Amino acid sequence: MFTYGTQLAPHLGILEFAAAAQHALPWRALERARDMSAASLSPRGDWIAYQSQQSGEYQVYVDRFPGLDDPKQVSGDGGGSHPVWSADGRELFFNRLDGAMMAVQVTITPALEIVRPTMLFENKGYGRGARAGGGGSRVWDLAPDGRFLLSKESAPSTAAEDSIVVVQNWSEELKRPAPDP
Repeated sequence: MFTYGTQLAPHLGILEFAAAAQHALPWRALERARDMSAASLSPRGDWIAYQSQQSGEYQVYVDRFPGLDDPKQVSGDGGGSHPVWSADGRELFFNRLDGAMMAVQVTITPALEIVRPTMLFENKGYGRGARAGGGGSRVWDLAPDGRFLLSKESAPSTAAEDSIVVVQNWSEELKRPAPDP
């Protein structure tokens, strides 16, 4: 699942690897997926959480997947963005627009039940873009053991300074002798 379009008109798409040989494109737009971004599928794949501005500000919604026919707002006052499910699917985490990390207890059987969101911690300076809500990319994540993985925002920099170095086969690099000083 991925977000495409513009920030003002985001849409969700889904990759269909098994069907790629039958179609010209290995992906398709999700029906009724307008103004949806930063989607997160539940661990069982039958529910989707996403952010949308359909109410005028970013809010987090949960809906059946792939039906997308009965969205329920999860975030309350203060809006919400960038939802992520817990590994067991019983909690949904998201950023409130002021930067607080929120948690919502979720029961999905026999019907969807959502408990009022509670604040876990202030999230100032982590998860680039999380407070603004914009963008469909994942700005933070949850490890399988429940720890939060957040990237720290840095001071503004030039495009040339924004880079990531990826070292492949680093174990082979360790085997080579170090150069003499």
